[in-house]
Amino acid sequence: TAEDWEQDVRHVEIEVGEGALPPYEPGDIAVVYPENPIPEPRVSALAALAGVPSPDALVTGISLPHIPKQVTFVELCTKYLDLLGTPRRSFFEALYFFTSDEEEKEKLEELCSPAGNDLYHVYCNKERKSFLEVLLDDFKTCRPPLRYLVEMIPRLEPREYSISSARPSHGPGTLHLTVAILQFLTPWGRMKTGVASSWLQAA
Repeated sequence: TAEDWEQDVRHVEIEVGEGALPPYEPGDIAVVYPENPIPEPRVSALAALAGVPSPDALVTGISLPHIPKQVTFVELCTKYLDLLGTPRRSFFEALYFFTSDEEEKEKLEELCSPAGNDLYHVYCNKERKSFLEVLLDDFKTCRPPLRYLVEMIPRLEPREYSISSARPSHGPGTLHLTVAILQFLTPWGRMKTGVASSWLQAA
């Protein structure tokens, strides 16, 4: 990394076990499946909102290709739903039907309308409000059941990182990655960190 480069770039070592890696060369791409770093109280609050008895409750009957047939609610939140991603307008349009609160309905209508372009731009593009923040903090009366929630929130996508190791020098079960840490302050002074960055830092 150049000396005048300001972004935080980390060297990450991952042990995956001997024989688990296919042949690779430095500069190849490693696909990483991160997990959402969501505190347990927030998972519990979302479970209550979605009508799930507890975070450890087994969730069945979801017919989506990226979600297992049997999964606990906490696994659903941390591994499969992009809860820390930023919603599109279609999410707010769907959310409108799951509240009877007139004030929140008006706010949702504004976010979805052409007249609310500036509000949507600030709320989603600048402040990077997440699905989780929308549901638990900003539109608390909206209570979509789980069967709708899993269709309203997209899947948690894998991330790609450059491999910086060579098999002969680092061993057959070790992978070295070059990771740029995504972390920034929003215009309202809120610290935001990328999902994969948070997960890799905590791992």
